[in-house]
This record gives sequence, structure tokens and C-alpha cells, in this order.
Amino acid sequence: ITVEGGDSQSVVPLEEALLINDARTRRAILQDILRRDPTRYVELLKVARMNDDMEVTHYATTTMMEIQRDFELSLQRLDKEILNGRDDGQAQDESIDLLGQYVASGLLEGYPQQRMRLRYRDALERKAEMQEMDRQLLIKLAENKLGLGDYTGALADAERLLGQWPADEEAWLLGLRITVESNDKQALAAWLGRMRASSVAWSAKGKSLLRFWQEEEPGSSTGEYAGSAVVS
Repeated sequence: ITVEGGDSQSVVPLEEALLINDARTRRAILQDILRRDPTRYVELLKVARMNDDMEVTHYATTTMMEIQRDFELSLQRLDKEILNGRDDGQAQDESIDLLGQYVASGLLEGYPQQRMRLRYRDALERKAEMQEMDRQLLIKLAENKLGLGDYTGALADAERLLGQWPADEEAWLLGLRITVESNDKQALAAWLGRMRASSVAWSAKGKSLLRFWQEEEPGSSTGEYAGSAVVS
């Protein structure tokens, strides 16, 4: 982001902007965000809400409230279109996409986030009932169930993916992520064994993750299982 001032310009990395001890620069950056797509900067805005500069705090809080308001109004509009019998599927697809964006936005935490994930799950399941299950829909279902802490349901969806696409690396890595986040050592060991026995043409990322978690298995040369690590 470029902040103009006097006869010169200063280019400020967005992530470092709020650390600058210059109120005018901080405020200019927040104003710049307001003119851009603020949904890209939710994490920054959450930090900005805690800034000592009250004006920066006000900008950040107001912007986040506006983003949430836009999400809610758009979802209400789509709900009305679906209830009114719009049968081309477009409103349903738009609602699913919007719910996914809202869940992933970082705007919601705790119970509101849980409630929105449940709403997203219900929308995905309604979509699944109306059409032949496709790959992306199954991935969305599994990832959202993982976010809800429904490890059994998420893993079942990963299994369904592999049932139709047994050489799909993304499905294998999704199952790996689920077993890691569930902190189920037996499930992780079983999944790794199946990965090793599969005929998947692993990418560099897949090989790296498989190697890492093999080394973390109990009894491996590296010792203890690191169940708190993150797979992404």
C-alpha cells in the first residue's frame, strides 16, 4: 500500500502498518482498506480493533460490522429467492458459496461460527440430495465437518471420495488431515498404511507430508507422535 504525504510517498507493507508509530500513516492505511476489498484484510482488521489509536479502532470495527452486514443481507436475499421457488439452482449455489466464504472469513468465532457452519452443512447436504454427489461437494462437506469437530463424519466423506476417486491425492491428504486433527493415533497409523500401499502418483507435497507423518508414528526413529502439528 502506498501512502502519500507531502512531496514524497512511503510504501508500507500491510502486515507491518499497524506497528508504525505514526497515527497519520496508520489511519491512511485503514482508509485505503475501506476503499479496497476489505474482506481480504479481516485478520488485519481484527488486530486493528485492539490498536491504541481510537480512530484506527473505530475504522476497523466499523469496517468489520459492514462486512458482516453485507454477508447477512446477501444471505437473506438468497433465502427469499429460494423460498419463492426459484428452481434453476442458481440461488442455492450462490448461497452455498456465500456461506463458505462467511465461514472462512474469520469474522465469526465461538457459537456464531458454529451456528454458521451448521447452516453451511445443511445447505451442502440439501444440495447433495438434489444431485449426484460430485467431488467438490464432498470435499466441502468433509472440510466443514472437520471444522465442526465431526471427525467421524468428515472421515466418512473422505472415504466416499476415495471410493469414487481412489487415486485422488487431495482426498488422501484430506483424510490424513482429519486423522491428525482428531488426535486418533490408531486411525492415523491405519491411514498412513493405506497411503503407503496406494498407487497414487504423489506430488512433492504429498511425499513430504507422508514422510513427515511416517516419522512421527509411535516407534519411529524420531520418537513421539506429534499430534498437535498442523497439516494444511
